[in-house]
Amino acid sequence: LRLLSTQHPLGSMVRRITGRERRRLRAWKEADACSRSSSPIQPLAVSGELPLLTTLRAPDAVPPALLGHADRFPTKFRIGVERLSGLAGRVLASPDADGIWEWLCRSSVALRAVRRAVVQECVRLGLSADVIGPHLNALLAPPFDALRKRAESLRELSDDDLMLWDAAPLGSREWIEVAVLDEIREHARLYCGNQAVDNLMAAAEPPTHACPRCMRDVSMAARGPNTTAMEDEMRLIVYGPCYHKACYDCLLDMAEERGLDCEGGGVLAALEQVVRAGSLQCPSCDATVTWPWHDCGRFTVKPYEPLAAPSCAPRRAAQ
Repeated sequence: LRLLSTQHPLGSMVRRITGRERRRLRAWKEADACSRSSSPIQPLAVSGELPLLTTLRAPDAVPPALLGHADRFPTKFRIGVERLSGLAGRVLASPDADGIWEWLCRSSVALRAVRRAVVQECVRLGLSADVIGPHLNALLAPPFDALRKRAESLRELSDDDLMLWDAAPLGSREWIEVAVLDEIREHARLYCGNQAVDNLMAAAEPPTHACPRCMRDVSMAARGPNTTAMEDEMRLIVYGPCYHKACYDCLLDMAEERGLDCEGGGVLAALEQVVRAGSLQCPSCDATVTWPWHDCGRFTVKPYEPLAAPSCAPRRAAQ
């Protein structure tokens, strides 16, 4: 870039890489190198059917480590998904899920992509890829008996138990299991190319808005420093006891309707007072919202579009 800026006629148009971008690029290279160098995973040549789930040993539905965890705020989330672990169970333990697991067994590209996505997420969150590597390799060893049985277990859990799984401590064995299942589901949704899988995804993941009250949607990527000031933004908030999500503006509007008074103090203090008084109801389930709240970050709001069932066909055509 320095050479271009001094000698090339278009050098003045070349943008320097910022420190933030340089760090993200370094983290991506480290995750990619770890994924390529330390993974002993090899695809399995599928002959016949996958082992029956009834023949596999059942894991603990909710491990003791999760039962003793007091904080139930989710440590991993996707916009528009209420329980990430529950969605993984509904998709990957359904009768039509064998197509996903067989696709993963046959495709070394898909297998490496899932592993790389999990490693990159860990690096982004400050976790060491070397620490999670052995457990990740064991989980992603075909024919994925442990993962398939875990998905079956998640499919049968109550909403309260799924909250515990979504709140698994960052980097724990349970967190890695949920992260791997989520990436398998997401990669299958985008790249599997099976009509039965497409139908399964549409049935298990009905389209929803990022905020259930204003019905706005946002981009998956958090709003960054290069976002223009003209773009609308949304702060997504997770709150108890239901651990649903809504945008901060809607929650503030609801508080104002119930007597929010900011005179003599800050907005946050007045908002906390209204919430602690039990005056706010969740727009998704009508539960009484509790304090404290967790901020999921700021996101760029998409132009309004009517909800439609998700389809993988355009993405596959592009691929």
